[in-house]
Amino acid sequence: MTTKETEGVIKYQLHHSQEPITLPTSLFKALTAWRSILLKLEVIGQDAHRYQGYGFGNLSARSEHDTFYITGTQTGEDPVLQEQHYAEVIKANISEFSIYSQGLTKPSSEALSHSAIYQANPDIKFIFHGHCPEIWQMAKQLNLPTIPVTVAYGTQAMAEAVTKLLHESPKTSGIVMEGHEDGVITFGQTAEQAGLTFVAWLAASQQYAN
Repeated sequence: MTTKETEGVIKYQLHHSQEPITLPTSLFKALTAWRSILLKLEVIGQDAHRYQGYGFGNLSARSEHDTFYITGTQTGEDPVLQEQHYAEVIKANISEFSIYSQGLTKPSSEALSHSAIYQANPDIKFIFHGHCPEIWQMAKQLNLPTIPVTVAYGTQAMAEAVTKLLHESPKTSGIVMEGHEDGVITFGQTAEQAGLTFVAWLAASQQYAN
């Protein structure tokens, strides 16, 4: 699987209000803890030698008002994020390829894919998107759910493909995006479910490779 897509470029129509937001304490703590773990695993972050030096990976959590909070675009280099590094997605329209958000930073380029997952399954509360070459390269061997290589990241087609996959396989806990280099998304009702799925897939890919 190969792709030359530039990482971190927002492709959807963004309607963003530049104003402060406040994350619920429980969501903020969960996102902070798991982001720290994923940083240590090097599946999110920023590296001059990976993806043309752009930041990669993002995390989100659904609010009780059915909006969701997501790490801001190009915040990968920051070791610990504060509230100003998050955006709140108020509304997303997949058919119109548009997002309405607020916050002191703009939402991640993958926000539309996150929205598609939340819309497809109301039980999902947390979504983690990382870049893991080990999982990505072993997706077929491990029989993981995949989005075809012809579907580019951050596009309406990606959001529609994610929606279709979740409707066909509602119990799946993650997706590998063949058309988004090293792209892996895991999710669950809790941050632990989303995070442990990622870790389990990574462990499985390393065992298979060995």
